[in-house]
Amino acid sequence: MSIDEALAAFTAGVDALLTADVDTPSHHELLTHFTRIEDQTRRIPTAGYAILARLQREASPVELGATSWTKLLTLRTRMSTGRARRLLTRARQLAPRPHPAR
Repeated sequence: MSIDEALAAFTAGVDALLTADVDTPSHHELLTHFTRIEDQTRRIPTAGYAILARLQREASPVELGATSWTKLLTLRTRMSTGRARRLLTRARQLAPRPHPAR
């Protein structure tokens, strides 16, 4: 699956979740649903780390329209400078690394 297809499916899933009925399920069911949402929410940053790590390896923030990676993220996403720095650091440390050709 391409990243475009995955993001379209992700967006559709989030849209469906936001309009889902939360009045009908029992409290126990709601707690189970909430737990599933939390589990998935914790997994999402890994995809972003992989993207940021590749960008930092292969591109320049200047060619993408900013003077630094931090500035690029703050301009494109409106996140704080501190959050941008943390994400970039985590991406360098935690993103899967490409395997060298054998």
